[in-house]
Amino acid sequence: IQTIAITDIIPVHLGPDKAVCASAPVTLNAGAGYDQYLWHDSSTAQNYTATVPGIYWVTVKKGDCYSSDTVLLFPCPTGETNLYIPNAFTPNGDNNNDVFFVVGNDIINFSIIIYNRWGGAVFKTKDKDLGWDGTFGGKPVPEGVYFYTISFSVTDNPDKVTERKGSVLLLR
Repeated sequence: IQTIAITDIIPVHLGPDKAVCASAPVTLNAGAGYDQYLWHDSSTAQNYTATVPGIYWVTVKKGDCYSSDTVLLFPCPTGETNLYIPNAFTPNGDNNNDVFFVVGNDIINFSIIIYNRWGGAVFKTKDKDLGWDGTFGGKPVPEGVYFYTISFSVTDNPDKVTERKGSVLLLR
């Protein structure tokens, strides 16, 4: 008879997908306290500095347990296209794509309002690092299409306000 020990899952999280620019490399941190780190290019440090777009992954080991995470670094947008807006998310509690985040570099004066199909606001924020978790009033909203209005400026042209309107699909 073989005994199998079940231990807690060792979490590793590289953060949300984001833009990478030549002038502003992205440092990916796998977190401290692991016995081993293995990145997509066979490097073994806790941190990895990315300078080009691509898919980056790390596998960590603690004791006899392994965990991994992947992040997409997309090309650095410039000017008016300085924002990446996902078209769907899945707030189902699996810790994968559970929050609708708008991503961009050098964004200032940010504002987003998300509306249901009847035009009622279900989420508002001026914090670009705060994403929508698919709830309104603390309760999950139904699956479906939601609409957003986003306004923002970029640091190299703070007086020019850009507005984006669109939709996002919420799947559970």
